[in-house]
Amino acid sequence: MRLLILIPLILYTFGCASVRVSSVKEVKSENDFWVRYVEYTPKRGEQKRGVIIVPPTGGVNFIDRSYAKNFAGKGATVKVLSDWKKPHANRIDLNLHQDYNQAAVKAISALADTFPKDYGVALLGTSEGGMYAQLAAIHVDRIQTVLVIGSGAPIREIIATSHYETMTNLKRARFEKYGFKTNEEYSAAIKPVFPMDDNYSKIANSKKLGVIYM
Repeated sequence: MRLLILIPLILYTFGCASVRVSSVKEVKSENDFWVRYVEYTPKRGEQKRGVIIVPPTGGVNFIDRSYAKNFAGKGATVKVLSDWKKPHANRIDLNLHQDYNQAAVKAISALADTFPKDYGVALLGTSEGGMYAQLAAIHVDRIQTVLVIGSGAPIREIIATSHYETMTNLKRARFEKYGFKTNEEYSAAIKPVFPMDDNYSKIANSKKLGVIYM
């Protein structure tokens, strides 16, 4: 595992006059799967580098936009993922996590494919976006460099112990339906139906990875 020099990536910078910001763009693939994003491009000094930013719970925020302006100001083409076609979330079955995360990884993959083939592609994800970034690092070959902020793995353990309201409500409903008694039992039940949440050694062995715990 090769840790990145993280400090330059997280410093706040004011918006650069040398950056172009697009309106929301959309890319579509098979089965009417769609992805929406905002693109930041340098007005000059463009390099063969692409960056995908995956925001935290709550969507794109001021910090995501400042990251994008910073990277674009240094010559990268940046695409901030804003939305994508997701499965219905009003489910309590354990397969939900595989379906939901599979859609997120598909969205990241679709964005990675929009960069020219000779571009190096990096990925930055925060919180929930960091979990998606971890999985994309395993399953999307175009991704070469990954920075994860305020997230962790295995994801099933985060699901089982999260204090986020949506997750605690889901946990309560599942404990009642399936008869789980402990977090360990709950996490173990998710594992066989969430195969994406595995094989993190592939990131360590083949990707540049940086992790910031909060």
